[in-house]
Amino acid sequence: MAGLVEAGCPVYQALQIMARAKPALKLTAVIAAIAGGDKLADALSCNLPPMAIGLIRIAETNGTLVASLRRLADYYEEQAELEGKIISALIYPLTVIIVGLMVLGGVVFWLLPMFSGLLLETGGNLPWLTRSLLALPKIAPWLFGIMVVGILFLTYYLRRNQNWWLYVPLLGLAIRQNIQLQYCYALGAMLAGKVPLTQALQIIIDINTWPEYQAKYNRLLSAVNDGAALSQAMQNEQLCQLEICQVVEIGEKSGKLASALTGVARQLEREKEQQIKRWLVLLEPLVTLLVGIFVGLVALAVMLPMINLVNAIQ
Repeated sequence: MAGLVEAGCPVYQALQIMARAKPALKLTAVIAAIAGGDKLADALSCNLPPMAIGLIRIAETNGTLVASLRRLADYYEEQAELEGKIISALIYPLTVIIVGLMVLGGVVFWLLPMFSGLLLETGGNLPWLTRSLLALPKIAPWLFGIMVVGILFLTYYLRRNQNWWLYVPLLGLAIRQNIQLQYCYALGAMLAGKVPLTQALQIIIDINTWPEYQAKYNRLLSAVNDGAALSQAMQNEQLCQLEICQVVEIGEKSGKLASALTGVARQLEREKEQQIKRWLVLLEPLVTLLVGIFVGLVALAVMLPMINLVNAIQ
C-alpha cells in the first residue's frame, strides 16, 4: 500500500487494487468503511496493530500519511526479514533432527523387532542396552502419554509464568535483545511520524506481551509524564544497555531522537544476525554429533549380542 500511495494513487483506489490482488487480506469491510466516510485509521482498526493505527491516525491529522505508511512498511519488512532469517537458520538443524528421529524410529520399532527373536536365541543375558531397546516398543505408548501430559502441563505453566522464558540461559538473552530491538524500532518509527512521546509509549505498552516489561514500560511512561528524560528513565528501568541509553540521550539533546532510536535498532538487528550465525555454526555440528551418537548406540545394541555369541562359540 505504501508503494501505491507514494506513486500518487489515492488511498481508496490503493485499497481496491490490493483487495483484487490479494483477496486473503479481506479488505472489503475496510473499503466500505472508507466509502462511508470513515478515516483510514478507523477503517483499519480491526486489521492492524495499535502501533500502526496510532501512527496512521496522527499522520492523517498532520498530512504525513505517505511518509508514515513508508515507515510502517519498512518496519514490518524489517521484522519479517529478521523472522525469515531465523527460520532459515533453523531449517538445517531441524531437518537433521527430524530425519534422525525417523531413522531411529524405523530401526527401534520396525527393524529391531524383526531381529528380536534372533537376539533372544543367543541365550544368556543380553546387554542392558539391547534389553532397553527391545523393551522400548512395549513402553512407547506410556512414554508418549507421559510426554503429552508433560507438554500440556509445561504449556499451561509457561502461559501463567511467561517471564520464565526471560531467565532461560541464552534463550532469555535472545528474547530480551529482541524486545529491545522491537522497542527501538517501534518508538523510532512513531516519533518520526510525529506521534507524541507519551502517546507512543502508551502504544508500546499496548502492543507488549511480556508481563515483566509491561511493568517497566508503565513506570517508564509515568517517569516521562513527571518530566524525566527518556534516556534517564530507560536507564533507571534497565530497558537497554548503557551505551544505548547514551545514544538516546544524545538524540534527545540534538532533537533527533527518532533517528537515534532507528539507528540503535538497526545496530541491534545487525548484532542479532551475527549472533544467529554464531549459534548456527555451533548448532549444526552439535546436532549431527547427537544424531550420530544415537545411531551408534542403536547399532551397538544390535551388534553386542552377536559379538557375545561369536566370543562364546570361540
